[in-house]
This record gives sequence, C-alpha cells and structure tokens, in this order.
Amino acid sequence: MSMKKILYILPLLFLLVSCQENPDYGAEADPMVAIEEDSLTILVGNTRKLTLSVRISGVQWNASDSTVAWANYQGRVTAESVGESVIYAERGAHRDSCVVTVVEE
Repeated sequence: MSMKKILYILPLLFLLVSCQENPDYGAEADPMVAIEEDSLTILVGNTRKLTLSVRISGVQWNASDSTVAWANYQGRVTAESVGESVIYAERGAHRDSCVVTVVEE
C-alpha cells in the first residue's frame, strides 16, 4: 500500500473510531445528594424548607419519625410534635440526612 493511500485511510479510520457509540459521552454525572443543614430546630406547627447543595430532580424525602417531623416532595419540613426526627434526602444510591429537633414555644 502506498504512503498516499495510508494518509487518506488514517483520517477515515480515526473518524470511524471517534463516531463509535460511547455510553459515557454526554451522560450527566449523578451528583451526590447533600443537604446544606446538618441539624434544624423548629417549633411545633411550623415549617421550614431544607436546601440541597446541588439543584437536582428526583430526590425522595423520608423521615425516621413522621409523627415528630416529615418532609414533602420539595423538602419542606413540617413539625408535628415535640421530639426528634431524622429527615433523609435520597436519590439513587446517594443519601444525606438532617436531624430535626421539634420544640414547644
């Protein structure tokens, strides 16, 4: 094969290889779920929004004791009764928590 042919074929091969499907190309990284607040004290009957350090969708909010405090789908915590509840933000394998202490006035 002549050198001229090789010089024409090499760029074509490079183009073919670079166009191959790459499963990681363009995929968004799954940022870790991180609640900015480590702990929170709130009065019975009040609400407070927890803040994620990275704005992402698909976060599920759960509570260790929803009779004390719980969080809605947006991370807004509602204080129900005096005590302590751990609020969890979860997305995929990532999870973070905030200890919520509910007190009376």
